[in-house]
Amino acid sequence: MRRPRTAAGLSKALAAALVVFAAALLPVQPAYAATTNFYVDPVNGSDSNPGTSTASAFKTIQAAQAAVRAVDANMSSDIVVNLRGGTYNLTSPITLGTSDSGTNGHTVVYQAYNGETPVISSGRTITGWTAVGNGEYKASVGSLNFRQLYVNGVRATRARYPDLGSDFQLQGSDKTNKLLQVLSSQISNWSNLSQTEMVTSSASTP
Repeated sequence: MRRPRTAAGLSKALAAALVVFAAALLPVQPAYAATTNFYVDPVNGSDSNPGTSTASAFKTIQAAQAAVRAVDANMSSDIVVNLRGGTYNLTSPITLGTSDSGTNGHTVVYQAYNGETPVISSGRTITGWTAVGNGEYKASVGSLNFRQLYVNGVRATRARYPDLGSDFQLQGSDKTNKLLQVLSSQISNWSNLSQTEMVTSSASTP
């Protein structure tokens, strides 16, 4: 004859049954596709690389953008473009549009790689500086037109007249006769400039 179960035995049996029941009700978790990663390295990368690892990274963001666009129309996973630290020098703007967005419910993300600091810049390096005295330097910029000048990361003052304050403030205009009106004192100040100063000012200031 079987012995009746004790209260403790019944509790254990009931708890086990509940665990089995709960496990049966848990939904099956869907399998998510792995994220597709591209890597860009402005120092050691090359646009002839596939860009699929840090060792085979692209050199430019434009190359990564082209790779993303090649698979964007039929995405099966999210795409992450990882930008390694360094300066990305641009000669033209990077335009992101609908062809750079995710499809099929997936996203495209451009991000810094593991806390590194990528710098996207359209700046140009000016070389050939020569001293002209009084702590001033000059260099040829050719046809380059710019508004800001940085020296060792610090914004510097471009060639200008006058060096301090303001001058040649417009007082009025005559559209019919195509005339601009300034104070006579400002004209006399300009006439006191030497020809060399006028050429330097005109050539150095965009």
